[in-house]
This record gives sequence, structure tokens and C-alpha cells, in this order.
Amino acid sequence: MNVAKWAEIRRLSEVEKLSQRAIAQRVGCSRRTVARALGMEQAPLPGRQIQSRASGLDPFKPRIKAIIDQYPNLSAVRILEKISASDDQRPGYAGGITQLRSYLRSIRPNTGRVYQDIVYSPGEAVQIDWGDVGSIKINNMNKLCTSIFKLPGDSYRVIRIHLFLQWVTLHQAYTSAFF
Repeated sequence: MNVAKWAEIRRLSEVEKLSQRAIAQRVGCSRRTVARALGMEQAPLPGRQIQSRASGLDPFKPRIKAIIDQYPNLSAVRILEKISASDDQRPGYAGGITQLRSYLRSIRPNTGRVYQDIVYSPGEAVQIDWGDVGSIKINNMNKLCTSIFKLPGDSYRVIRIHLFLQWVTLHQAYTSAFF
């Protein structure tokens, strides 16, 4: 809890005379936090750090680091298998995989997804879409198809309706659109 939240909880209680439940809803915290803040005579010290507890994984961190250095892409399941195996000199890790995965996220670099903007100069590329819009009866049943040609980054579009779904039709639509 920070000083600002403590002060707001105290103000809502002493000035506006709200209940602990109403304060918790307005501030967005639990009723326990409100009760704890109202029980404190002084504001919490700013910047006070909460001490972290020792983990069951702490004795195995050097081993895990050595495994990661040797095999950087090894999965958490395989690392768990390696550190869980006990030998004559030391016992194996008896904890779960969730704690191990959390630790691995903290020491492995975040690779993330890589995105690249693609920019085309005018006339360098074309987007072609071909679609089926149904059928029409002219002597016999013919499929109605559309071809859409669009230049990226431009509002130029050519939309054609065709009676035949053939490669030749697509080629004719392309040449008539741009040549």
C-alpha cells in the first residue's frame, strides 16, 4: 500500500464517513486492505520494499543457469527433469514447474514476435482476390466469379465479373486491368 492510497482510505472513512465495504469498492482494493489501512496510526513509509521469501528453487538456480548456458532453448519440462534427478552428492528439486517457469521467464531474454513493415513503390506489387458469387443460367449453368485487383497504398482498384472460372479468365482480367 502506498501513502496516497492510505490517505484516500483515511479521508473516505473520517471525512465522508463511508463504510469499509464502500471504501473498498471506491478505491478498488479488498476490505482487508481497508481494515489494515484504518488500523495504521501512521502512513506507510514511502519506497518501503517488501522482503521476498526464499524459494525452494534457490539452491538449484546455479544448476539451472548452467543448463540454460549449455542448452538455451531447452524447455522448462526438460530442465525440471534434469534438476529433479538426485545423485549421491545432492538431492533433486522437489518443487513444481510453475515456480521454475516463472524463474526461467525472468532469466531468459524475451524474444517476442518480430514484425516488419512492408512498403511497396507504386506499381511494384498488386493484390489479387478471386471470388465466387454464385451462378447464372445462360444456355447452361455458369459460375459467376469476380476478380479484384488492388495496388497497395493506392485507391486504384479494378473489379470485374466473369462467367468462367479458368486461368485464362484470370490472365485476361489482369491484362485488361493494368495494360
